[in-house]
Amino acid sequence: MSIPTEFMSLAGVYQQTFRSADWEAWGSLFQEDADFVTWGGVWWRSRAEIIAGHRKVDEWVQAQTGGYVLRPLDASALATGIVLAHAAWEWPGFRSSALATAEDRTGVLTMLLVPTDRGWRIRASHNTRAA
Repeated sequence: MSIPTEFMSLAGVYQQTFRSADWEAWGSLFQEDADFVTWGGVWWRSRAEIIAGHRKVDEWVQAQTGGYVLRPLDASALATGIVLAHAAWEWPGFRSSALATAEDRTGVLTMLLVPTDRGWRIRASHNTRAA
C-alpha cells in the first residue's frame, strides 16, 4: 500500500520532535481535543494532558528519546477528511532506570488523522507496546 505524503511528513515531524523531547512541538501535532492512550493504558483526553503526561516522564527516560524511531506502515481514508494510520516504533537500548538492563522496545501507534488549517493533525492515538 502506498503511504500518503501527508502521513509521511507528519510521521517525520513526530519522530523528530519526540526524539528531541520537545513536548510543545510534538504536542502541536495533536488536535486540542485529542485522545491518547499510552502503552501503559493511561488515557489522556486533550492536547494539554498529552503534553503534561509526557513532561512528567522521568528525566532518565527523556534523555533516551534520541534513539526512538517511527516507521509509517499504512494509512487509509475512512471518509472524507478522516484517515486511519499505523506506524511501528522502535526504541533500542531503552532502560527504565540507571540500574535497569537495556532492552529493545517496539510497538505500534494507531492514529486517527484529520485535516486542519495547520495540515494533518492527530485526533486520536493508541500506543501499543509489542516488546
